[in-house]
Amino acid sequence: MGIVRICKIIIIVILIAALAGCTRRAELATRSNSDITRIMLINGSSSNRSVDVYAGSTLLAEGLEFGKSKGYVSTLGRPYDLKVFAAGAHDTPIAGTHADLAAEKSFTVVVAGSGEQSKIWVYPDDNTPAPSGKARVRFINAMPDITAVDLKVMTTETLLSKNISYGTADKYKSIDSGVYELAVNLEGLSVPVGRMYNVDLKSGAVYTAVAVGNVTGGTSELIIVKNE
Repeated sequence: MGIVRICKIIIIVILIAALAGCTRRAELATRSNSDITRIMLINGSSSNRSVDVYAGSTLLAEGLEFGKSKGYVSTLGRPYDLKVFAAGAHDTPIAGTHADLAAEKSFTVVVAGSGEQSKIWVYPDDNTPAPSGKARVRFINAMPDITAVDLKVMTTETLLSKNISYGTADKYKSIDSGVYELAVNLEGLSVPVGRMYNVDLKSGAVYTAVAVGNVTGGTSELIIVKNE
């Protein structure tokens, strides 16, 4: 195959991808908010260092690295087959699930686990603003090799979430706005397996805290994302 022909094929592929993106944006622009769902994405799988996430044929996140998040993406609200691929390799998905991503709702999608045990967890969000002087925090355990963990506010020596098992999201908890040190501890023990310093929880804001990675692999950490 000649170089000129290869270049033409590459250009055609790029144009098709660009046209598909324009078509999707145009379709969303013609829809009312009552048709739209919002999806926030978090890669908590340390064995899948960079992933592409699809809802059906719609690309939600490209090259999402471990420990990183992507803020809300808008798409049509309806049931989807969610699939996760290694970045740029779309032959076989790493993980998949079916989820009803209803319109007028918001969801957090977390990639967790490793190898054949990789998972996609989907959690409905409640972005009701916190009262003045308060923040709201929801904790998710996405560490597959730990039975249960606690989320502790080290600054005040109080537990924000207790005994949260793998794949489980705790209820939203209210906390005074301010700057904190937060830690993920093995359940019932003062043994941190993930920690964040100088976490500035703003008044009225809503956050998602996620324990990610693997303790046995030395990749465990805590990430905190503002729901926006």
